[in-house]
Amino acid sequence: AITNFVIMVDIVDIIEFLRPRGLYRFMYASAGIEIRLLEVLNIRAGITGMLPSVGIGFDFMAFKLDAAFFMKDIGNDYFDFLSYGAALSILWRY
Repeated sequence: AITNFVIMVDIVDIIEFLRPRGLYRFMYASAGIEIRLLEVLNIRAGITGMLPSVGIGFDFMAFKLDAAFFMKDIGNDYFDFLSYGAALSILWRY
């Protein structure tokens, strides 16, 4: 059962976002959703600068485990050279 549903939107640079540049304005925006299932499992999906990202998290009593997978542009021009990244975090409670 879904116990929590969150929608997130963030604009990194409002001035650049409002300039007339077509779809490239969304390079400065992020959006995503998070769904919590059974109070233990979190599933996330989103767009950061027009590139996809996904994540999954487990929230147990003693620790929390999160994993994220994303794309990042590291070239001089947008979409010049895309790379893939991953992040893993463990939070211990005491």
